[in-house]
Amino acid sequence: MTTVRPTTPDDPDATLTAALAPLSPEDRQSVNLQRYCPVLTQNRLGSMGTPVKLMIDGQSVFLCCEGCQTRALKSPQETIAKAKSLAGSSHD
Repeated sequence: MTTVRPTTPDDPDATLTAALAPLSPEDRQSVNLQRYCPVLTQNRLGSMGTPVKLMIDGQSVFLCCEGCQTRALKSPQETIAKAKSLAGSSHD
């Protein structure tokens, strides 16, 4: 016989805080402004681990994961524009 114990659901805020902890204060601030991945726009930065910083034409853009890099670099100007629009909007 196996005992099954109920578990407490993950706290999304705690998950995001832990994922952003390795970033510099400046990068954390940028991530908090951008909030969402410019490639997978429903993915909150930090929800899939520490966001990936990508430099495009001298501008930093944060992605939800390494898997988004190829798509982000296919249309670099579109990626930059999307990241800027995410930083200027309230997505929720």
